[in-house]
Amino acid sequence: MRFITTFILSIFIIGLLYIQADACLWTAGQPQVGKSFKIDGLNADDFMKKFVTHEDREYWEKLKTEIEKQQTGYPFMEVRNNLAVALIHLGNIGEAIKILEELEKKKPGEYFTATNLGTAYELNGENENALIWIKEGIKRNKNSHFGTEWLHVKILEAKLAIEKDSDWLKNNSVLGADFSDLSAEKISVTAQDGQKKSLTEIEEALVYQLHERLEFVKPPEPIVADLLSDLSKTFSVTRTPEHAKAVKDLAVQYSANSENTPKSNEPEKISGGEKKYFYLIISAIIAFLLITGIYIFRRNRFIINRRPEVKIFEFFKIFLQIMKLMVVIIIAADFVTSGFAHFWRIPMFFQIICFDVP
Repeated sequence: MRFITTFILSIFIIGLLYIQADACLWTAGQPQVGKSFKIDGLNADDFMKKFVTHEDREYWEKLKTEIEKQQTGYPFMEVRNNLAVALIHLGNIGEAIKILEELEKKKPGEYFTATNLGTAYELNGENENALIWIKEGIKRNKNSHFGTEWLHVKILEAKLAIEKDSDWLKNNSVLGADFSDLSAEKISVTAQDGQKKSLTEIEEALVYQLHERLEFVKPPEPIVADLLSDLSKTFSVTRTPEHAKAVKDLAVQYSANSENTPKSNEPEKISGGEKKYFYLIISAIIAFLLITGIYIFRRNRFIINRRPEVKIFEFFKIFLQIMKLMVVIIIAADFVTSGFAHFWRIPMFFQIICFDVP
């Protein structure tokens, strides 16, 4: 039975190598608002791909349809709130605001109503109302959005300051951090409640809030450019130079004065990570064909004189041995091309080696 176990394990490992987790919409009735954004284990290319990727319009249209079917049989507040969230993502801001204002009147004090109203007002250009409701959301649940809403407040305060003084960003930054001394213990930010945020907390807030914001805000946009610039400086301390450079390049795209803002008719460039995986797949295919040829050549005389049922069994064993070697090659190559970031695949590597085809 060992060859069957090897076969099943091989299929499982190949699938696990390339599986991707779909992003979820955390709305009313869920244990947490928002979805955490994990950086550890991601190289610069993988991080940037995840950082700028969001669900498309088709996803939100489908979700809206499903929510509308839930009008009966589910709590009224949750269904209406979730519908407002879908409408915000579809650009129907005015309709979403009406729903959320209605919910606040019917049942005041809910956190999700306050934070969604704040976001909707901001997207509608009503920054004063947005600031009021985001602050109210923090009062109702200070740990929401993984404790990063203090940065949302700073963003709205910066927007209001720019409305009064268009040159505000020339002498200030949204975050308000001093990066003149790039040592982790000396970089901090004071939030609205007077608490100092560490560099780790700054990184978490910048990544989470920017990821959410990039879905709605397209370049050029000076506030996003400023925040991305600070994230690049943060990564220069907490991550790798490649992470810092990738984010800095995105900051240049969002800069209002940038000449490097991508044109819509420019061809999409293939990232370094995509090239690595392309070469990895090509190499695996070549190795597969080469090993198959060698196996068939070496064992042809032995197999051809056996009974038909034995021939089938022997060819199946050869196939499993080739697949085992192919999986080992893929895992090893992926581990190297990821900059040794995919260390969690090492146990898989040894599991495959330890299973032998009889």
